[in-house]
Amino acid sequence: MLFEQRQGALAFIAVAVGVLYGLTLPLADRHALHLVFGVMATLFALVNANHAGVPGLGHHPRVSRNGRNVGILFAPFWAVAAILTYIGFSN
Repeated sequence: MLFEQRQGALAFIAVAVGVLYGLTLPLADRHALHLVFGVMATLFALVNANHAGVPGLGHHPRVSRNGRNVGILFAPFWAVAAILTYIGFSN
């Protein structure tokens, strides 16, 4: 694994630990979880939109056809997740 992949894996472990802690909090105190998940979903949507080839997000020269198809499939998924998480955060 590359150094960056290990850092990403550690970040996901840290988020998972934060989620487990957040689940022990009362429902009204879980805004921090919505914030973290909203930021993650927004960034994931942008990365997948970049892989899908959406104009204005730059061009990655090594994205394969399968990578582009994954971006097309998951960019809307993460966009919807970001919107729903924002709704949860704002309430």
